Amino acid sequence: MMWKTARAVALGVVVLAMGASGVTAQPSPVVEQFGPNAWTNWQASVIKAQGFGAPPAGATSDAQAALMARRAAIVDAYRALLEASLDVTVRSKTSVEQAGVKWDTIETQVEGVVRNATILDEQQYADGRYAVTVQMPLYGPNGLGQTVIPYVAPAPPAVPVPVPPRITPTVPQRPGFYSRPVSPPAAPGAFTGLIVVVDGVHLDRSMSPAVLTPEGQVVYGRGWWKPGQISQELADDYGIVGYAATAGGPDSRAGSNPLIVHAVGVSGPPESNFKTDVIISDEDAAKIQAANAQGHFLDQLHVDIVVNR
Repeated sequence: MMWKTARAVALGVVVLAMGASGVTAQPSPVVEQFGPNAWTNWQASVIKAQGFGAPPAGATSDAQAALMARRAAIVDAYRALLEASLDVTVRSKTSVEQAGVKWDTIETQVEGVVRNATILDEQQYADGRYAVTVQMPLYGPNGLGQTVIPYVAPAPPAVPVPVPPRITPTVPQRPGFYSRPVSPPAAPGAFTGLIVVVDGVHLDRSMSPAVLTPEGQVVYGRGWWKPGQISQELADDYGIVGYAATAGGPDSRAGSNPLIVHAVGVSGPPESNFKTDVIISDEDAAKIQAANAQGHFLDQLHVDIVVNR
C-alpha cells in the first residue's frame, strides 16, 4: 500500500494535561477520548491509557512505597485501557453478532488482547506518586482488531484463490506501529484510492464501517467483500479503513491520486446505537465502482475517511 504512518503523528499528536479529573487529549480530528484517562488515535491506529498510583501509608520503606505505587499505576492503566478497548469494540457489536458470535466471547478476547499491551512511559513524582502510560495497537498480531476484523472481512474459501502478495515493511518501526506495505502501481491516470469526507455531522469511528448508498447498498466495507476477494492478513494488520485528519495528506492510505467524495449522511447497522457508516450519493457510488474497476484500490483497502466537524 502507498501510505506510511508518520512517527510524529504516532508519538506527538496527543498532548497530556494531568489534573484531578485525569488525562485529556488535546483536540484533534483523529484523537478520541475514551473515559477520563484513555484515548484512541485513529490515524496512528493506537489506543493509549494512563494510570496513577500513590504510595501506601503502611509501606515499610521508600523503596517498597515506590514499588507499590508503580504497581498500582500499572493496574490502573491496564484497567483504563480495557475499558477504552471495550468502548471501541462495542461499536462493532451488531456486526459481530450478525456473524453468529456471542458478545461475551468478544469481551473475553478483548481482555486477552489487552494483556499484551506495553508500557510506553512511566514517571515518579516528588511526592511518591506514579503515572504509567500503556499502549496497544488497533491492528496487527497483538492488536484489538483481531477481535473484530475476522468477522467483518471474510476469510478465504477452502479452495485457494490468488491474492496480492504481501510486501513486508522495510521501514524500522517502534513496537506496536505498522508501516503499511506498498501496492503495485495503478494504470496511468487511474485513481489510487478513495477518500470519503464527512462534513458537519457526528460519525462514530469504528473497526467495521461501511460506505452505503441512500438505499443501503454496500459500496465498500462491512459486507462488501466476497470470500477470498481481499487478503485476510492485510485486513488484520491494517484495518479496512483509515481515519485521516485531512483529505489527501502525505500519510493518506488513498495514495497520490485519490477519488474524493463527500458523504450525504451517516447511519449505522440495524439495532445499533452507533453511527459508524457513511452514506454517499448514487452518483458517487457509480463513480467509485467505475474507478475501482480500473484501479482495484478497494481490494487493497486504500480507503480513508475524513471527519470535518
